Amino acid sequence: MALALAARIVLAATLVFAATAKLRDREQVRAHMVELLGARAAGLAAVAVPVVELVLAFMLVAWWTSAVPGIAAAVVLGAFTVLVVRAQVRRVPCPCFGGGASARPAGPAAVVRNGVLIAEAVLATGDPRGASLLASVVLIAGLGALTVLVVRAAA
Repeated sequence: MALALAARIVLAATLVFAATAKLRDREQVRAHMVELLGARAAGLAAVAVPVVELVLAFMLVAWWTSAVPGIAAAVVLGAFTVLVVRAQVRRVPCPCFGGGASARPAGPAAVVRNGVLIAEAVLATGDPRGASLLASVVLIAGLGALTVLVVRAAA
């Protein structure tokens, strides 16, 4: 229960952070998307990805007891992981946390980071009702610290 609550909150915060970073640096994100997806898809992807991230974050918080947001987040993060691997193969930067996050090509740490986020999405499918406040706060701090570490390591 507390773990599901912590996963929802940490994953929602991570998605908001990622979307905000992309929206702040739209031109660089679009440039990275061109390298990754080609000119035709880049414009749409540069707009759609942060919108999807914000919608998922909202769903994780608003649909508190439903497993659907966690499932949706796992599916979307799985698709994002495919793009991260594509970026790694093409040796281009990943616009995962904004265009200025890194000029280095995506690497294995980005795949690990997405694996951690997918694991959080799976945990978020649990029912958070009845979660202990103390256990939730401790788990949010621990899961949040882990998420910050993997996000920074992949940047």
